[in-house]
Amino acid sequence: MLGWLPALLLAQGCATPAPQLVDPLQAVPRLEALLARYEQHGFTGQVLIAKGDEALLLRGFGRTRPGGGQAVTPQSVMPLASITKPFTASAILALETDGLLRLDDPVVRHLPELPKAWSTVTVEQLLTHTAGLPAEIVNRAWPGHPWFEPVERDRFIAGLAEFQPRHAPGTMFNYSNVGYSLLGALIERVSGRSWEDFLHTRLLAPNGIEDIGFLGPGWPTERHVHGRARGQDRGSYFDQPRLADGVGWRLRASGDLQASAAGMLEWWRSIRRGSWLPAEAMSAWTTPRVLEADGSHYGYGLHLRATAVGQVIGHTGGDAAFTADWSWLTGHDLVIFVASADPDHPADALRETLLGQLGLN
Repeated sequence: MLGWLPALLLAQGCATPAPQLVDPLQAVPRLEALLARYEQHGFTGQVLIAKGDEALLLRGFGRTRPGGGQAVTPQSVMPLASITKPFTASAILALETDGLLRLDDPVVRHLPELPKAWSTVTVEQLLTHTAGLPAEIVNRAWPGHPWFEPVERDRFIAGLAEFQPRHAPGTMFNYSNVGYSLLGALIERVSGRSWEDFLHTRLLAPNGIEDIGFLGPGWPTERHVHGRARGQDRGSYFDQPRLADGVGWRLRASGDLQASAAGMLEWWRSIRRGSWLPAEAMSAWTTPRVLEADGSHYGYGLHLRATAVGQVIGHTGGDAAFTADWSWLTGHDLVIFVASADPDHPADALRETLLGQLGLN
């Protein structure tokens, strides 16, 4: 199990002994009491802490709607936002494993309608945010939230003709939701399936994961957690305009996935047992590729950073109402997932608090 991990850590110079954890089982009551106090001050969301295959803490806090609704549970559904990107990257690596593409392929080989300015961009450059694509494409004539404009795939791709690369492809890191939505279009073209259907049939369902997706799981509305900001109900992603098969291509495959904390636990377990991706693809997925401005690295849909407590692999996500954070402390075989529906309690700040209580920051 995780036989590829020691080599990964040695290659990154992280082979020094990791700091000693506070006994996690003893810490759980203290963590639950702390989160209950945050709940009294408005925290609404979910927390998962797992060591090995065991969930030490798997809880929901608050109500699904401001001032009402159901109690949030581990089965409630919240946006992953940009934590979608590790799933998109995994789908690309699955296609490579199946021999249907290569990471050094020019994207235009699979999407020949791609505008000429982007004809040299490779699949790997999209994965590593080095293609020179803009971070977002915003239609200022659209009256709603720009992410939820119900843009069809073909119109999304054609719209790239209005842009030129910000830099020579492959030379600089420039975080781009557009690039990951383009990867989603590539997944559809190469697989012959919709983005969500390919993710489900190729990766999620074979691993027994039913609680990650968008329309596919068919969650009842009472499981949807609504975002809130300044006391106002911001609704859920399911309340926004969308296409028949999911959100529009401003957000598709870059930030559309929803999940329950229970579903994220099953994902973590599939990673640990080595069934999420084959060993070679897993190693590629968790290898740092390009340097980010803050000194951390980006790989294929994952941030990787060396910290005082060892290597941390993960991703954050969010918008004006929701935030989420998934952090894997590789040297401790520990994962923390936090989803929040209130911007006054951002997920990354809660993660740092939890790490502190565990003696890990």
